[in-house]
Amino acid sequence: MGHRPLSGQSDRRGLAVAVATFALIASWLARWPFRSRHHYEWDSAQYAMGVVDFDIYAHRPHPPGYPVWIALLKLLHVFVDDLVLVQVIVANAVSAIAALVFHGFARRELHSNGLALVATVMVFWSPPAIVASVYGNTYPVDLLASASLGLLSARLWRGDARVAPLAAALLALFAGARQSSAVLLAPLVAIALLRTARLDGKTWLKAGAAGVCVFAAWYVPVARMHGGAAALQTYQADNVRMYFSHMSVLYGAPLRLHLAMLRDVALWTALMLAVPVATTVVAVAVAAIRRRRTSPLEHRQLGALFYALWIAPTELYVTALHCPKPGYLLVALPPAALLLTRAVARASLSPIAACVVAAVVAILGTALGRGFDSPGRTPRSDFRRRTPRRSRLRAGSCVSGASRSEPDGRTTSPASRARRGLARRRPIGRRGSCARSAPRACPEKRGRSSAAARCVDSAPSRCA
Repeated sequence: MGHRPLSGQSDRRGLAVAVATFALIASWLARWPFRSRHHYEWDSAQYAMGVVDFDIYAHRPHPPGYPVWIALLKLLHVFVDDLVLVQVIVANAVSAIAALVFHGFARRELHSNGLALVATVMVFWSPPAIVASVYGNTYPVDLLASASLGLLSARLWRGDARVAPLAAALLALFAGARQSSAVLLAPLVAIALLRTARLDGKTWLKAGAAGVCVFAAWYVPVARMHGGAAALQTYQADNVRMYFSHMSVLYGAPLRLHLAMLRDVALWTALMLAVPVATTVVAVAVAAIRRRRTSPLEHRQLGALFYALWIAPTELYVTALHCPKPGYLLVALPPAALLLTRAVARASLSPIAACVVAAVVAILGTALGRGFDSPGRTPRSDFRRRTPRRSRLRAGSCVSGASRSEPDGRTTSPASRARRGLARRRPIGRRGSCARSAPRACPEKRGRSSAAARCVDSAPSRCA
């Protein structure tokens, strides 16, 4: 008889979690009709061209190249012809996997399915995460890397050395999918491993071997394709300095540009955390009004140093070096959501109340996300009418690009300007790729009024 109330309470909790999970899956699928049907930006077009002919020197895609991401796109492109749809499918799938990983991590940390649901919704129903899941770009990798490496680092932090090889292998894998993710999360993984392994040579050897093997599996072929590791690293380092010089005063950018970047970072951070912070404040305020006794989490919590190592590298990077888009902030979103959910936990929410809070966060985040950076609100661009399919991105096909008038009156595209810089560095490959900006350069574009066109992987005779 004494076990019946406990069983009934467990059943109610299970029902609440099942209903919430079904609601999350349904709302996730509801994003699909709002997916991007055109290349959202120049980077997306470069990823599409990289699937057809991978060449970092030709900015297909731009450095550092994202070879593991391109490999995933190539694999799916075997079954799906539309390269726009391929990128959206991969981005949505990576976001969904990241949500599952983070939900498991939050459940381990918060010891509550309801609170784990709240934390998951705070992350994956924030405007940048919503946008990243419905258009073709690599930002979902930041969420997956932060969630998975955060989980493994937490286990290392508590002394579980068995996951050290897996953590090192994942760090090397994410370095090939989106290099900034690995760079920003490397301090957390390294300090957590040092805290656990200390002077244990066997643990360090296993972790090092796993990391080196995974890194070499994708880096060695890429380096061989581009004339060796030394040439590739020199080219990428030059490009990194060029990127930083556009925004950071540390690399010679004007102060007004750096201040503009800081303004954008502050705005994007406010939009990203507005709904979670407001929800946390309301939950704590309601608990205070009802004079409920707060129930701090009784289990062992990760300390301030762990969260500082998780968040600080991203904040330093986006405020001191480079932050052109909101997606760069996503690495720091999972730890921020965990910290806010710990505050919500002090309100002693029931499972059903936690599900209601999660639903409110999801609805408000979606509403805010529709005006944040939604592909559906993007004006018709040059890419929209020319969705690059396999038949269109073959030799001699044309993809439009932004143009610029030169002092001598010629109109050039970003690709052609990059080509001129590349020509001084090394000859184009044996395929004789070329780039031209005038409409007459591409027979398929003759007679159209578009400002610029680009021939992808064309023989010189085609673009003469």
